Amino acid sequence: MTANVTHTLTLTASESVLREWMPQWESAEADDMTFVLYEADERAGIWQLVCYGDDQQALGALASQAATHLPLHEAPRIEELPAVDWVVENQKAFPPLSLGRFYLYNSYQGSPQAGRLNLKLEAGAAFGTGEHATTALCLLALEQLADAGVTPTRLLDYGCGTGLLAMGAALLWPAASVTAADNDARAVEIAIENVEINGLGSRIQLYRTDLPSDPAIAAHGLFDLMVANILAEPLIAMAQPLAGQLARGGQLILSGILTSWADRVAAAYQAAGLVLLQTTVDSHGANPGQWVALRLQFPL
Repeated sequence: MTANVTHTLTLTASESVLREWMPQWESAEADDMTFVLYEADERAGIWQLVCYGDDQQALGALASQAATHLPLHEAPRIEELPAVDWVVENQKAFPPLSLGRFYLYNSYQGSPQAGRLNLKLEAGAAFGTGEHATTALCLLALEQLADAGVTPTRLLDYGCGTGLLAMGAALLWPAASVTAADNDARAVEIAIENVEINGLGSRIQLYRTDLPSDPAIAAHGLFDLMVANILAEPLIAMAQPLAGQLARGGQLILSGILTSWADRVAAAYQAAGLVLLQTTVDSHGANPGQWVALRLQFPL
């Protein structure tokens, strides 16, 4: 988003409330709106979702929708902004992040570190810059598998956002073929940029698709490791087609799941023939215990 953006809409609520509703707001990105979710008060568990756009009427409509349907902490707020490149400002706000062996940085903060798995990741319109608990859970789960000696040859990051998990997998397993896909065209554009910036363009194939069973994805064959960090309800809806892309003995990591939804998501994938191996609850995020990652396997 560049200097033509002149207004913001700010919504204040709990993180879970805002994340559950984000897919509905993100449909407005076709109208040149961009959304940024961040923690406003760690102690009180208050988060803010800020929508940037130059159509004040459209922002007003979103504000009315939110005020009607969401348990907000305060009334929606629309403000006029000076002509500033807010993407750049947003990038400057993300300090370098260490997650296990990974070190995440951007053009404005940080630089590659010796002995680390370095990823340059620019904060932007797509979800997945590593700061959220669910992204961290998935990235650390991949590292845990690598440390345990798991050596997949074909990997899929479904709902890839910025491409972070696909790039992390490519660094952990240099000999593996990595496929990534998202249903949001802008997310795929951002992921392509990030993959190129990190020199992984020849390693990762990226697609825009609405279905895990898309022929472009299926052409790569069955995957022996898959990760999907989305939201609980869409994960449940796609349990059968997503599990259908997994090779026998292959493993699937799922996140974007509130703890209250964990059993329902696990049950959907068990019904699709997978076995639940591990449930990991976030213990390091701003609100410990709120998010989980599931690791499942297709039996041999």
